[in-house]
Amino acid sequence: MALSSPRDMISQARWRQPRFNLRYRQEFARSASGRLQGKDLGPPVWEAEFDSVPLGLGAADGLMADFLSLGGLRQSFLAYDPVRPAPLSVQGGSLSALQSASVVAAFISTDRARVRLEGLPAGFVISRGDRLGLRGVTGREYLFAVSEGAVASGLGVAGPFTVSPSVPVSIAAGAVATLIKPMIEMRLVPGSLDDPYVDLSHRRIVFRAVEV
Repeated sequence: MALSSPRDMISQARWRQPRFNLRYRQEFARSASGRLQGKDLGPPVWEAEFDSVPLGLGAADGLMADFLSLGGLRQSFLAYDPVRPAPLSVQGGSLSALQSASVVAAFISTDRARVRLEGLPAGFVISRGDRLGLRGVTGREYLFAVSEGAVASGLGVAGPFTVSPSVPVSIAAGAVATLIKPMIEMRLVPGSLDDPYVDLSHRRIVFRAVEV
């Protein structure tokens, strides 16, 4: 059976101190009068660094073979932030109520900076730093960091609350929202994939990735 692409490549292993950061593509310069002027060069992108726990040689070979099948940057894959795989309020607890909920972004502010979620369990707590996934009209998944907390009402409504980055125009009100392992599509940074030895019987899989 042919391998699908993009596919989840992160759930196959445990990762040590993964880093998932939003990078703003900006530059600044000073005018002749000395004023500082800034400019956006494009929308911000998520960048990630992954370093697996030590794996037995067989497991390391298998995981490395899967990453090699991407052909470097030729094929994309799906990734989520292992540090925040679920909202802080349920990490280490029961996810059943959230897993059975049908959550949507019912409202997006005109400045595209704030969203209101509906369909949450009553009283559900959204914390700063939680990850939120929203699906665009083309089916593409986008990732956001929650910048202010919110608590769902008895009707399951939370917000509006601020997210980063701003919500693209390709995401409309009513978009499907994901709070458990929200995925984004990424590609390997050329030359970053490696499998260094930890000892004679263990290796690690390390790589860097950037949002498509």
